[in-house]
Amino acid sequence: MVLTQWETLCGLFFAFFEKIVVPILTSGGYVGLSIATLLSQHHQVTAVDIVPEKVEMINNRKSPIQDDYIEKYLAEKELNLTATLDAKAAYSDADFVVIAAPTNVYSTNHIDVASSKRTRFAHYMGY
Repeated sequence: MVLTQWETLCGLFFAFFEKIVVPILTSGGYVGLSIATLLSQHHQVTAVDIVPEKVEMINNRKSPIQDDYIEKYLAEKELNLTATLDAKAAYSDADFVVIAAPTNVYSTNHIDVASSKRTRFAHYMGY
């Protein structure tokens, strides 16, 4: 089996963690759900969201977003992925938390990190 650079990097970094939590409620969930799906091949991953329908879909191994790879992985791969609405419980049991926050980029290529800071604070507080 040939590993991609991403899979190799994840394997090296996340080898130290057993339970990983990935909040997916930001940015429509594309980045967070992609990371959660990839990491759940070799780790226990809990995806956190605030939309009950998305949590139910993930727990039923259906993608709440249109993405060919995520849909294929959920349908065909053996993943250790669950989703929950209970952020506080998920975070309290985590060895590592991945925050996939939106970053607004203006047409001038300047980055607005204010939304990322608000997202980090909201997740830390359990919202």
